[in-house]
Amino acid sequence: MGKKISILFLLVTGITFGQKKETEIEKSNFQPTLLKASATIAPTRFLNINSSAAMLNGYLEYVLDERISVRGDVFYFLPNATYLKLNPLNVPESYSALYAGFGYHIGKKNWKHSLHFEPGVSYTKIAKDNLKMEYRWTVNPSFLVKVGTCLYVSRFFHFFAELNYCDSYVRTTPVNSISMKQIGISAGLGFHLVTKQKSESVIFD
Repeated sequence: MGKKISILFLLVTGITFGQKKETEIEKSNFQPTLLKASATIAPTRFLNINSSAAMLNGYLEYVLDERISVRGDVFYFLPNATYLKLNPLNVPESYSALYAGFGYHIGKKNWKHSLHFEPGVSYTKIAKDNLKMEYRWTVNPSFLVKVGTCLYVSRFFHFFAELNYCDSYVRTTPVNSISMKQIGISAGLGFHLVTKQKSESVIFD
């Protein structure tokens, strides 16, 4: 009798443990009301002016549902971080940009791929001429397209990698403008938090 009880206990324990593990595997860390944030160094290449630089890229994102999110990005040109200048006239002395828009997500529960489109503005300091090297500040409309992938490894952390493409036309003089078309990579560790837990409904017979 004792042997039968022991076998029954082992069976029940095994089934319970298996159900628990299955529930844990199926649990998604990506869900509505998720708030995400991170900041990282983004190596960037200016395509039209033969120059490369490092940007500080930070973002804040809020997940609306299983597919759609709203997001804001900021880029800041790190001082003295330009490591290739072939034409000083066209290379910005300072550059920053602010964007806000929407993202679309597909993929598995804890591994998502995303596409973001975000209009915004750029704020640039650039030389007016190549002789006196006088600079002017200019504010211009811009847009950002991001393609990325994100692995949600826990309730609070995720790893991400994104390809950034953006462009804006910066005025060097009232009659001249230069394209700041650029492509870069952002990757690193991000943080997230579910801001509103799902309410569980109780049904009474």
